[in-house]
Amino acid sequence: MSEKIEQWLAQYARPPSEINLGLAHLQQVRQQMQLTLPQPLITVGGTNGKGSVCHLLAAILTAAGFRVGCYSSPHIFHFSERIKICDIEADNDLILQALITTSTAAQVANAELTYFELTTLAAAHLFAAAACDIVILEVGLGGRLDAVNLFDADVAVITNIGIDHIEFLGDTRDKIAIEKAGIGRADKPLVVGDPAPPPALMTTLAEKKVNAYYIGQDFSAEGGRFWNYNGRQHRFANLPQSALTGAHQRENAATALCALECLAPEYWPGSGAIRRGLHTVALPGRAQILPGQPVTVLDVAHNTAAAIALEQQLFDMGYFPRTTAVFGMLARKDIDGFVGALNRRIDHWHVVQPTDGDLSAAALAERVRSTGAAVTAHDTIAAAVRAAHADSGDNGRIVITGSFLTVSDFLLYKQNG
Repeated sequence: MSEKIEQWLAQYARPPSEINLGLAHLQQVRQQMQLTLPQPLITVGGTNGKGSVCHLLAAILTAAGFRVGCYSSPHIFHFSERIKICDIEADNDLILQALITTSTAAQVANAELTYFELTTLAAAHLFAAAACDIVILEVGLGGRLDAVNLFDADVAVITNIGIDHIEFLGDTRDKIAIEKAGIGRADKPLVVGDPAPPPALMTTLAEKKVNAYYIGQDFSAEGGRFWNYNGRQHRFANLPQSALTGAHQRENAATALCALECLAPEYWPGSGAIRRGLHTVALPGRAQILPGQPVTVLDVAHNTAAAIALEQQLFDMGYFPRTTAVFGMLARKDIDGFVGALNRRIDHWHVVQPTDGDLSAAALAERVRSTGAAVTAHDTIAAAVRAAHADSGDNGRIVITGSFLTVSDFLLYKQNG
């Protein structure tokens, strides 16, 4: 059934150059569907860390006994990973029915939808039908004109602002910040998890009369493996590091806790659920460390800001005699910035063109080589992984990164032996 969903959705796939962002046509489809989301609603935008915050929120609220609908993207293996209720993937039959209902409404409204627009509306329809207590939606691209922004959030979150998707959002942090600030609503809370937000973000939120709360000012995460949360209403000492590893994940966890503080009091999960949620949250491919030798780190980082966070994570892991990377990336990304951010941690780059990728291994190798890094191009993910293993040795470390597609290819390779 998962394959049937993917085949059905393939008709909505478009290259980036053909995507026109906007909400007017989506509002027509929503009206045709008579779609109203359960309240409260949390929307999560930002450049990196959106998926982590969504899943942290969902894990904590689920541990507290709420019926939680969580929509995030993209997926690693199956489309159903995007739509979860109480941390369980939605039934494929129900997903397909929701997609068909949405597509039919779009046809009646004479509205042409993109892949993400269709799936966002379908997920919202499914959550409404499932009578969820609370819904969490991850913004796909930007914020102001993103499909998720069709719905008014009770609490909004912006994890951070980095340079990505410049063809849609602009080529500076300030320009991108203005787009992402679009998910804020007047007199409603918006939590900012960026320790150094661009001035345009703060200015735009103030002009919109959004009740903004900033990490380092209104709430904080302090400490290491066991950390302290100091929030607007609550303080916790000796919280455990979440199952999502890396120092940046403490900031993501604190951002999620502040968002929970902004909800009505009856939705506060309590300290027990917070600790259980931190222990149980799972999100494949985010600084995920696999067992065995050599140590293998999976990270779907695909922009420079994410590469900087990954570099810190690799440093925090301690000494390894040799670290290699299996690397595949899309052509429109900042390859030079990404590689430059990681070069001092990577001894050799083994590059590959991932499935559905648009940049050949040979072309990517030339880009990596131009940064002064040692690099080898490979025809397949299997060849790249074998070479990286031999290069690192059993006592070394392999990093699989550059794209969701690259991590997905690796996991499928491991799954199929």
